[in-house]
Amino acid sequence: MDRYIERCWRIIQRVATKRDLEITVVHSCLGHFMKNVKVNASKVLGKKQ
Repeated sequence: MDRYIERCWRIIQRVATKRDLEITVVHSCLGHFMKNVKVNASKVLGKKQ
């Protein structure tokens, strides 16, 4: 986890290496995540959004 945070910090500070930029940065906005959960649950349960 420490290496991941260090890599993210280098990217934010614009001193990232080529390797830092090749690896996926995991991120998620809670609002968008919850919206997707609501949409998918509505499909399964047959309710309107």
